[in-house]
Amino acid sequence: MDIKNKLTGEILWSIEGDSLLGASLPEAGLANADLSGVDLSGADLRYADLTGADLSNAKLRNTDLRGAHVCDADLSQADLTGAIAGSDRPSEAATFCNVDLNHSILSLSDFRGVDLNEAQMKDCVCEDADFSNANMNRANLCGSRISHSMLTSTYLRSADLSNCILSGSHLNEANLVHAKLENANLSNDENNHSTILARTHLREAVLTNANLSGSVLRMADLRAANLRNANLTGSLMGGAVLRGANVTDADFSGVNLDTATVVNANFSQAKNVSMPDFKKDWR
Repeated sequence: MDIKNKLTGEILWSIEGDSLLGASLPEAGLANADLSGVDLSGADLRYADLTGADLSNAKLRNTDLRGAHVCDADLSQADLTGAIAGSDRPSEAATFCNVDLNHSILSLSDFRGVDLNEAQMKDCVCEDADFSNANMNRANLCGSRISHSMLTSTYLRSADLSNCILSGSHLNEANLVHAKLENANLSNDENNHSTILARTHLREAVLTNANLSGSVLRMADLRAANLRNANLTGSLMGGAVLRGANVTDADFSGVNLDTATVVNANFSQAKNVSMPDFKKDWR
């Protein structure tokens, strides 16, 4: 089977047989390869060069992509269920910067430490995936389902997570400064597991109309965040910093703000607020 350059038709790689299922292609030079619709499930693509490759509608289930260079590739509508692209070692993690993953499936995948800077990931299914320590700054994840996933210490600065479902995911210590989370669902999942946002950096993040009910926001940095009309019912906010936050019409039913920092946050138009008398002058 010949793998050809999508632009020139040049043969980049040849393998025996007529299938790439489980193929061994470590360090293969496949830049700009035409692999659209191809089944690469179980293939070994470690350290392969897939820069600019067309992998749209491809199957990469349980494929090993550690160390691969996949920047600027088209993986729209691809199935990466169970794919391994990440690692605890930075040198072994793949690079997916500026990649098109719109409408793709990444459930059960390992993207720890992967560079997904400015990746397009709209309407993806990423359930039970691991993006811990990944660089997802300025990524567009609008409308994606990222429930029950690990995003611990993940870089999501200025990322777009509007309308995302993040129920039951762990985002503790993640960097979401300037991120967009309008209408995002960060409430408990169907098994009543909380979404964890402990020590998460949410400074100047946009959380308008977000559902944060039952979430864990202990020690979270919400300075100057926009929480207008957010649902914070029953969330745990011990030690959270809300200095300068916009909480107009936000619902704080059942929230204990005794140890939260609320200086310069206007709670006068927030709903169901309960806080110590000594803090009421700070509204």
